[in-house]
Amino acid sequence: LSTAAQSNITSLGTLTGLIGGTGDFNWDSNTLVVDSSESRVGIGTTSPDTNLHLHNASSEAYMQFSRPTDSTTVGKIGFKNNTGTTVASIEGFSHNATAGKLIMGVRGTTDALTIETSGNATFAGGNATFAGNVTVNGTTYNALYALNSNADGGDGSSGGHFTNTSSGGYQGRAVYAVSSGTFDIGMGIYCASSGATTNYAMYAGSGNVYIANKVGIGTDNPTGNLDIE
Repeated sequence: LSTAAQSNITSLGTLTGLIGGTGDFNWDSNTLVVDSSESRVGIGTTSPDTNLHLHNASSEAYMQFSRPTDSTTVGKIGFKNNTGTTVASIEGFSHNATAGKLIMGVRGTTDALTIETSGNATFAGGNATFAGNVTVNGTTYNALYALNSNADGGDGSSGGHFTNTSSGGYQGRAVYAVSSGTFDIGMGIYCASSGATTNYAMYAGSGNVYIANKVGIGTDNPTGNLDIE
C-alpha cells in the first residue's frame, strides 16, 4: 500500500524532522495555515492575503519581539532589494524596564529617525519634509510657517524663544539669519508688529546694538553710515 489512513491514531510519538511536503496545511483550527496554491502562510486565518498574514478575530493582530536584556536591540525588521542590500529597517531598542526607542533607518543611515519613550524625535542628518500641517504643543500650523506661532501667555509671552547658553569661543548667537538667494530685495530678518497699543518692529532689551554697515532712516539706499531723509 502506498497510502495508509487511520482515524483512531491518538499518538504519533516524537516528531524529529519534517523535511518537506505539498498541499494545503491547517494546524489546530487556523493556528497555522499554509495555502500552497498561493504560497502563503496564515496565522489565525484560512485565506492569507499576503506571504505572511496575521489575523485575530476578537482583537488587533499583534506581532511581538522579546529579549531578556536591556540596553540592546530587542527586535528588528529589515527590507532588502533584489541584490540583497538592506535599504530600510525598523528597530526596537530597550533602554531599561520602562524606556526604549524606535529607530527607523534607510540605506546609509541606520538611525534616520529615532523616537524615544519621552516622545522626542531626532532626525540624523538630512531634511525633514512635511507635506501637510505641523502641530506643535497642540496647535496646528501650516508646514510652510511651522516656526510661526501665536503666543497666548500674557505679559512677556513669545511666539518663538531662542537661547544660547554655551560657553567659550568668540561669538555666541541665539539666532543667526542669512539671506543669500537671488532676490530683488534680500532680508536676513524681517520684523513687523501691529495690533498692540504700542508697536515695536524690533526691540533691543539689553546690550548694545552693533551695525557693521550703513543705516538708512526713510531711505532704502543710505549713502553714509547714517542717512536720514
